[in-house]
Amino acid sequence: MAIPVPQDLKPRGSGMSAPPRRAGSVRRTATLDFTWPDGLGGDTVLDGRARDLRTNGDGTASVLAEAALGVVSDPRRVIKEISSAPDLPPLQGLVGESAMSGFRRRLAGLATAEIVAATPLHLLLDDVPGATLVSGAAWQRWYGMKRYLEIKIDVKRRVMTDVCTGYQQGSSALHPDGTLRWRQDREPAVDIDAVDDELAWHGYASPADVTMRRARRIDVSVTGPVLHIDAFFQDSSTVERLRGPLGCTHLNDMMRALADVPGLAGQLPADANS
Repeated sequence: MAIPVPQDLKPRGSGMSAPPRRAGSVRRTATLDFTWPDGLGGDTVLDGRARDLRTNGDGTASVLAEAALGVVSDPRRVIKEISSAPDLPPLQGLVGESAMSGFRRRLAGLATAEIVAATPLHLLLDDVPGATLVSGAAWQRWYGMKRYLEIKIDVKRRVMTDVCTGYQQGSSALHPDGTLRWRQDREPAVDIDAVDDELAWHGYASPADVTMRRARRIDVSVTGPVLHIDAFFQDSSTVERLRGPLGCTHLNDMMRALADVPGLAGQLPADANS
């Protein structure tokens, strides 16, 4: 079933990456940075980091949990290496498997406790297939569109009709045959560190070469019987900013992260509602 999209709906650009932290709140932030040390045809290296930060009623802050994830996958998106902090030995069962197709199904049998507890590490792991899917788009502006499509001829020929809301039948992002219109408008994405609060985000990687980053923030606070949720989700890169139809997994992945809210709410300070 197609999802109705208003004719006058226009992208409005990125929102604020991190508003001021509220007293009596919990903030989860996560970043996944993709790099290619040997170029587009080489391995993909993922550096994932996440943190849960509680802001107490008096404005002081404390770190509740931190996590890190490292993944190296080959050009076919098959995992060659994986490591995490906290260490999770069962993850080695993912080596030799796809970082995309079937990843979450296999993960369910290896990280049950992380999934149930909705930990920062699980958020990083759950994001691997979706972020991996869009990561290679960082190379479009590096090579230039013409050269990129010569290298990625399979992508140019791929029929994308009804893959997601942005690519549903009749979308202006598609040619009549269902292949992508690669010439689309772009807008700069907001820098996540463009905030005054040094605790707004965790410490994240800062690669110097071609990079694709997925950044997330989830703020949870409570007023009376009402639970407030403010979430930020962005894919960007050092050479291209992704928005609109190019982020074909974004709506789904944004909603998936909201499954972490009950766990975060359970860590609100005792005086959060005072």
